[in-house]
Amino acid sequence: MMCHEHYDILSTDDTENINTYQKSVKTIIRVIRTF
Repeated sequence: MMCHEHYDILSTDDTENINTYQKSVKTIIRVIRTF
């Protein structure tokens, strides 16, 4: 996760945050569906 170049940090962090947000939403939806 922390293996991006120094000049890439600004642009990469935003996309990583979006990706982790989407992953958490998907897992929450999965948990809700199992109930």
